[in-house]
Amino acid sequence: MPPGRVPRLHRGLAQLLARGSRKGQVKRPATKASPTTGAPRESARTGPAVSENVRRRLRVNPILCDGYGYCAEIVPELISLDDWGFPTVASRPTDDDKVLRLAERAVTTCPRLALLQEDVPPDSR
Repeated sequence: MPPGRVPRLHRGLAQLLARGSRKGQVKRPATKASPTTGAPRESARTGPAVSENVRRRLRVNPILCDGYGYCAEIVPELISLDDWGFPTVASRPTDDDKVLRLAERAVTTCPRLALLQEDVPPDSR
């Protein structure tokens, strides 16, 4: 097969991933404009905004992760890479607004959707 060509099986898998129809896959909120009206789409996120002094924690799904390492480049304050290039996420929650924005960016940048940002209840520190 010539370089640069993707086998038919992989193209079909890419289409499934683009649609988000894989079982157990995390759905992300839409942030782009609607193709029909041009108006911004409504976000599916119902949690508090980043600026509301909420504590959040990053989690990684080691089964989905392929070790690309983008997350560690975006938010090195919370994520480091092990010897094989897979992320090791700090278990401590954070409330620093700058770090939370970077963590949110890392979650949206992950090509395998292996990162999750979750709210931490106020009583668990």
